[in-house]
Amino acid sequence: TGREMLFRYVQDFKDIHGIDFVIANGENSNHGRGMTYSCYNEIKRAGVDAVTMGNHVWGAKDIISIMQNEGDVIRPANFQGELPGCGSMVLTADNGVKIGIINLIGQVNMQSCNSPFDAAEKEIKDMAIKHNMAEEDELKIEIHKLINTIDNKNKFNKSLKLDETVNISLSNIVASDGDKDINTSD
Repeated sequence: TGREMLFRYVQDFKDIHGIDFVIANGENSNHGRGMTYSCYNEIKRAGVDAVTMGNHVWGAKDIISIMQNEGDVIRPANFQGELPGCGSMVLTADNGVKIGIINLIGQVNMQSCNSPFDAAEKEIKDMAIKHNMAEEDELKIEIHKLINTIDNKNKFNKSLKLDETVNISLSNIVASDGDKDINTSD
């Protein structure tokens, strides 16, 4: 299973490559039905620092308690309505750098989701103010499911793969697809 792979590889991978912070998507860790406390504890013991969720977030009843009590699990920020949990968080990596994490969900084949771009803009502003984030701090955005859209306001034109993480610099918005950076602040 995926949790077994975490135990097998995460800590060694962190040690070998000098990784200071690991983010995992845990929404299907309970055999495709959300995340229980037992699954959460396994994920954390494996060396994961933060957990994002997706459209299966509510599949296990434990998730509300986990999000209220643990501080390192977030649900998509662009779900509609007043829901338990948060869509973003700021944690500190092993190297002392603050890591801002935003969890978003695409709108393709998803119900009850607001624009991920509008939600990202709001979360970035809120995090920068609430956590006094500086240009040297890191911001990671996890977009769950497929997004293929153009946002002329923010000049962000990119098709993202499933569960791709976008690395954002607070000094100038830069999206990375792993091969090249796309400067979106022009």
